[in-house]
Amino acid sequence: MEIIKTQVSEALPIPLEDLKLDLRVDSSDEDDTISRMARAAGAFLEIRTGWSVIPGTYQVLLCEFPCGPLEIYRSPLRDLESIEYLSAADTWDTVDLADFQISRRRKSFVIAPLSTFVAPTLFTDLDSVRITFTAGFDAEDSSFGDGTQPIDDGVRTLMTMLVAHWYQNRELFLADKGAQIEEKAGSMLGAYRTFW
Repeated sequence: MEIIKTQVSEALPIPLEDLKLDLRVDSSDEDDTISRMARAAGAFLEIRTGWSVIPGTYQVLLCEFPCGPLEIYRSPLRDLESIEYLSAADTWDTVDLADFQISRRRKSFVIAPLSTFVAPTLFTDLDSVRITFTAGFDAEDSSFGDGTQPIDDGVRTLMTMLVAHWYQNRELFLADKGAQIEEKAGSMLGAYRTFW
C-alpha cells in the first residue's frame, strides 16, 4: 500500500503569529522562512508519526479491493472523497461509498467493505484501486477545518520545537546538529511515533 499526498493546504495548524511569539520574532521579515520551516516540521512529523499535521489530500493505491478491514495511518481523517478502480474497460470508475464502513481511530482510520459489496473486475492487478481522502488538523485561523480537529498539544509542542531548532541553527547544517533534534525531542516524539 502506498500513500501519496497529492495536495497540501496552505493552512498551518499553528498560527504563524504563535510560532513567531515562541521564537521571539517581532518583525515580518522572516515570515516566509518561518512558514517554510513549519511546513518542513509538519512533513517530518507526518513521516514519523502518521499524523497529517499539515492538512492535505491523499491517495492510497492498492492492487485490489480490500476484502476485509484496511487500516490507513493518516489522521485525523476529514473526508473520504472517493474509491475508484481501473475497470476492465481501462477507465477509472467509482464505487458507492455507502458500500464501505469507516471507523476513525486516534492515529489512523479503517475502511472495510460491507458484506454486500461485490468487487468489480479490474483491468490489471497493479495500482488498480485508488482511495482519495482529506486529512489534517484544523488551522487555527479557520482557513481549513471546522474546529472539530484541533492539533494535539504534544504534536503542537513537537512542531514548535522543530521550528525553533531549525530557526536558531540556520547556519550550515553540521553533522552533529541533526542528532540534536532526536536528543531534544526524542522522548516526546517516541510517544507519537508510528513508523520506526
